[in-house]
Amino acid sequence: MSEDLFNQQKVWDFRAAHWDEWGFDVPLAPNEQELKYQQKFVKPGSDVLVLGATKGLCKAMFDISDSVTSVDFSPEAINQFRVDGVNYVCSDWITFLESNQERYDNIVTDNGLFCLEFPAEWQRIIKAIYNSLRPNGVFCSRFFLSAQTPLKNEYINPNLSRIMPAMGKAAKSTDWTVIKSPRDEHDPYPARYVFPPKEVVKNMFQKYIVVGELVPTYEEGEHFVTIAFQREPV
Repeated sequence: MSEDLFNQQKVWDFRAAHWDEWGFDVPLAPNEQELKYQQKFVKPGSDVLVLGATKGLCKAMFDISDSVTSVDFSPEAINQFRVDGVNYVCSDWITFLESNQERYDNIVTDNGLFCLEFPAEWQRIIKAIYNSLRPNGVFCSRFFLSAQTPLKNEYINPNLSRIMPAMGKAAKSTDWTVIKSPRDEHDPYPARYVFPPKEVVKNMFQKYIVVGELVPTYEEGEHFVTIAFQREPV
């Protein structure tokens, strides 16, 4: 594991151990409306891969299919959020996807791309997800988005002050990469959060077909859009 990934793993171990103290709720955690939307693309008996140990999402997938695997590189997160019956693998997503030979009917995550570097790691994981889906398989994720059109040089999201927790005001660069200051000495990794406009997200998934999207009904729902992408049939 690279030093960069090792530092991220330590940070997420710390965050998982203190998750309840920070009060993560909607919209930073998916609500029932969003979970049900992700479920609509899953059929009983489907092989489902969950990127991350998000408890609500793992449970929602297991409610439909008994073949669910969750990949997270934080052992603490796996221990804290474990759902009985789900198979857990401790690995970073890109390494797992690029080396794994299994194919899935569904791959899901809850805003999992937001802490990957844009655009290089986005391009890499989007390709790996595509290669890991069966023909007509669906990748579904919630994305934290900038709803500004045209995009301004900075984007202020009032919910950002509660993200991991991050700054209330986030400086935006031309490639939509947000640099977050460390929370404290236990959070040394300067996490990179990405809030691109929706059309930028869709354009990243060039080999996929958009088969649905959900704008949730809660306040500022336009910043938290779930999009379903289908792998083109062979």
